[in-house]
Amino acid sequence: MALTKYTPVRLGEGVRAELEAQAKLEGRNMSRIIRQAVVEYLDREARTDDDVTVERALRAVYEELWDFRGGFARIGGNLNQIALVFNQTGRVDDEGLAEVHSELQNYFRELAIKLRDIEKELKAKIFRE
Repeated sequence: MALTKYTPVRLGEGVRAELEAQAKLEGRNMSRIIRQAVVEYLDREARTDDDVTVERALRAVYEELWDFRGGFARIGGNLNQIALVFNQTGRVDDEGLAEVHSELQNYFRELAIKLRDIEKELKAKIFRE
């Protein structure tokens, strides 16, 4: 969705503080939360219970995968440090590289398990009979 129009919204101090705290807790920005709330409000009558169930399941999947992104970013930072040392000295930190490799293997293993769990949960919610 292209965001082409700026629409200011006035909120009371208490509501704004709650929204800001919740956005920080979720790692999202307030504008995104407000846009989502407006879309949900506008769609409220057009949606069925099944739509809501699927949306909740997909939102849960998104949130779980978003959590994994941070771990990959941290590992990427470690690899960049190893590459920097290599570029400066021509030597590889074998111990550091082995540690990052092990960390990546564990993380991918954990991700594969999480994806299987997510798949089962989605199937149960989407294809329930």
